[in-house]
Amino acid sequence: MRLIILSSAILVFLSMPVPILYAQVGFIKYKNYFIPISDGDCRSELQEVSSYSGVTPIVGLGVEINTFISNKIKCAGPDDSVKLNYFILRYSDETKYFYDSIVRAMGNGADIEIVSESSRNNLGPFSNKEFLDGIEGGATGIRNENGSATVVECDNGCDSLNENAINHNKIALLELGDDKVIVISTANVRNFGDAEWQAAIAIDGVQHPEHWTFWNKVHAADKCFAMNAHSNCSPVGDGGFEFEETDVLTSYLLGATESSENPPAEWFSRMDKQSGIPCSLGVVMGSVSQYPGKVTQVFNAMASVASKGCEVRLLANNELVSDIADDRFEAIYSEDTHAKLIVWNGLYDGVPSKLSWVGSLSFTNRALRIHDETMVRISNDQVYDHYSQYFESLYELANSN
Repeated sequence: MRLIILSSAILVFLSMPVPILYAQVGFIKYKNYFIPISDGDCRSELQEVSSYSGVTPIVGLGVEINTFISNKIKCAGPDDSVKLNYFILRYSDETKYFYDSIVRAMGNGADIEIVSESSRNNLGPFSNKEFLDGIEGGATGIRNENGSATVVECDNGCDSLNENAINHNKIALLELGDDKVIVISTANVRNFGDAEWQAAIAIDGVQHPEHWTFWNKVHAADKCFAMNAHSNCSPVGDGGFEFEETDVLTSYLLGATESSENPPAEWFSRMDKQSGIPCSLGVVMGSVSQYPGKVTQVFNAMASVASKGCEVRLLANNELVSDIADDRFEAIYSEDTHAKLIVWNGLYDGVPSKLSWVGSLSFTNRALRIHDETMVRISNDQVYDHYSQYFESLYELANSN
């Protein structure tokens, strides 16, 4: 099977041995997620979240990734649950489809839980107020008597105790019948975010029960912190970072710490070159900074990988990205990129590996030090191949501009 991702800006041909839930760019789609699905289509749609060892890469514009999620949400009914842990949930004409999917799920009797960022986001272009007020109040009349909705906001991040922190997560936990779907995304729900290049990973929670438990634990702790201001809540993240590791996946909760831990720098330090065999590191980073601190350690670790003879390239939404690289590795600016994605092909802990990381973590000091952040590492060659091709496409697009 050949998948075509097409837009006026980007053209990618991907050969796929099995179906994959790609959020397509443009008008030619493997599956048209923009046509509202009927109730009878819901279960068949859900069964597809198991492409490679129970994990499915999703790439494209934010609207396409969020439409993938919203089409799952609208399938929720009695005895189902939808848990969303998001930095930005902004209501607008462009994001109404996401809001409407939650309203439909409540009307069907599903239980809804939303953890979002604090009232600081209730003014200006990042405002969550209209979206959350509508779910919590205005939509009450359509709720099925068996359904419920809980909306809470974290003040200065959920896990973090720092007054400058934010809850930067983009997590969806969907329990729909016998299906359990985890989506870790880089895409907020906002109008201009829908027009940026993003990435996500969908995880089959039935095939990966440890990770289903881990991310539900994160959500429960964040909800508790939002409601109780860190009183009588199980700590998750403070004083370091937590992770759940299995053969295929490693789930990370990062940030929210003043400790010396620096997971990305540590990941890069474990990368090496096998004699006579090429190695490559590709990084897409929607936000980077060049200030001294943990982020400097990250870029130094990337430079160390390059010094071993590996190809190292950084694609970032920062016009100073070339200064950050300082000729130690390749770097290019991309204005329309918000994804946070790492792809590595080479030795990792001395073992030949194809690895991918995706999540909310930016390469900034605040993200590495105090914000609530999430990442997932995927150890699967086919998943790597798809993310790697997406990286090449974005890099070529940025170079052409």
